[in-house]
Amino acid sequence: MKWIPFVTFWQVTADLPFAVNMPDGHGHVYTTQYVDAWAQVLKPPGWTDEKAEDLRDLLTDGG
Repeated sequence: MKWIPFVTFWQVTADLPFAVNMPDGHGHVYTTQYVDAWAQVLKPPGWTDEKAEDLRDLLTDGG
């Protein structure tokens, strides 16, 4: 993206309300990808794929 004063600001501003209505992993919706990213960074002891899936479910379904 090339920044053009005022023009780019308004293009990005107009885009943001629509960006949240995209499927997970696209636009600005990365809800479940955070789980894998933080697990790679923090490497919590005892972390399993099952725990990751449970956390993804909690984040997307609210519990």
